[in-house]
Amino acid sequence: MILKNLDSTQGRASSLRNKVEPLLTRGLRMAGAAAVAALMFSPVVLSGEDAPPPTKPEVKPPLAAPADAKRIPKADPKVAEKPKLDPKAEEEAKQLQAQINYRLELAEIHTKYGTHEVAQGVIEQAIKLGGEANPNLKAHFMLGANLQTQKKWQEAIKEYESILPKVQLANDFVIIAVLQGDCHSQLKEFDKAEKVLLSLTAGKNNPALQREGWKRLALYWKDHPELLAKTLEGAEAAVAKNASDAEALERLAEIYTDIKVDAAKADSAMSKLIALGTKDAGVQVRLAALYERQKQYEKAIKLYQGLSAKPGSADEWDISLRVANLMVLSGKKNEAVEMVEKTLVPKAQTALAAAGLGGFYDSAEMLEKAEEAFVKAASLSQTAEQVTACLLAAAEVSRKKKDYAKAEKYVRALLKNYKDNKAIKSQANAVLVKLYEAQGRLGELNLAD
Repeated sequence: MILKNLDSTQGRASSLRNKVEPLLTRGLRMAGAAAVAALMFSPVVLSGEDAPPPTKPEVKPPLAAPADAKRIPKADPKVAEKPKLDPKAEEEAKQLQAQINYRLELAEIHTKYGTHEVAQGVIEQAIKLGGEANPNLKAHFMLGANLQTQKKWQEAIKEYESILPKVQLANDFVIIAVLQGDCHSQLKEFDKAEKVLLSLTAGKNNPALQREGWKRLALYWKDHPELLAKTLEGAEAAVAKNASDAEALERLAEIYTDIKVDAAKADSAMSKLIALGTKDAGVQVRLAALYERQKQYEKAIKLYQGLSAKPGSADEWDISLRVANLMVLSGKKNEAVEMVEKTLVPKAQTALAAAGLGGFYDSAEMLEKAEEAFVKAASLSQTAEQVTACLLAAAEVSRKKKDYAKAEKYVRALLKNYKDNKAIKSQANAVLVKLYEAQGRLGELNLAD
């Protein structure tokens, strides 16, 4: 989720969603930071004078994490309330905002063409117009990113520090903290960079933000092994002194799960966190995944069953299906099938649910039911891509049954219905090759053009 491929050029800022993640894996070199500034802090995610209420947002948040859009609690929500203006004052406020927006748009153009010093001046004009009473967070972020692009690290840090406490969305909080951390890294202030990233893990009321923070720290520690060694030593000492030190346990869990992998130590740290009553369900999920990798299926099942989910929700469905699949792996196939047919089959009224059942029956080697479920999923699908995935899954099940004629029937149906879709045609032809090869009849195959 954060800032992908920003270190290439400034002009490629058309989609933040396509600019996320890999940059962080190699140390956040922010040559193109200013290019994404305009894509962040759309009015729907800001507090301040120019921000309408955050309802029915027109622009998606800059990061795409399922729970990351939770708002960071504010001490006094009334502070952000907008005073009512008389018509004249309201009109003047609109004109002022128009002037600010014009300058920010102009700055984006200068950024695109690499005239960063000019862009800096225009952004500073926009900030001055807005005044200090109601700072425009987008403008301040654009200035920070601009300064970072110019390698003015200290000035960029100052801008980020000024807006970080005022950010409402966890997504934006993560982005700014990571960028600020990179500025510190560029100045060789590695302890300060680590401290900024650690601030992400302090959101006790926002488990998703905490999780993101630990992910960022893990990436940072991989690039700075000396900090990792220091952190690991400190966390081990803290737990030795106080076995209930949740923060130290979280660090150990992260390190032993994803960086310096040690299954037994990761198990110990996460088990203690769960016993302490952590609100982060992700800890249980990660521990369950660890047990799965170790083929300790009963332990994984117990953890999944301990997760709370709203009755009838997608989360409840996913948990139940996961438990059923683990029961099959643990040798309890009959019990798993009984549970699925009693609790899940009657509720499978969407393409995703039906496809999930198809996968379950396939893993349980109940191929007739698997095929039936995938065909049902195809009939419930809303897009060509979904239909394709489901019918190709049905074809694969038929191939396993050695019912090659039926498998080909599913593939030919796709070729007929989506004859102008090159991607689907390519997938379907690949499956046909596999089917004819299994029968030793490749010489008879005529592929669709």
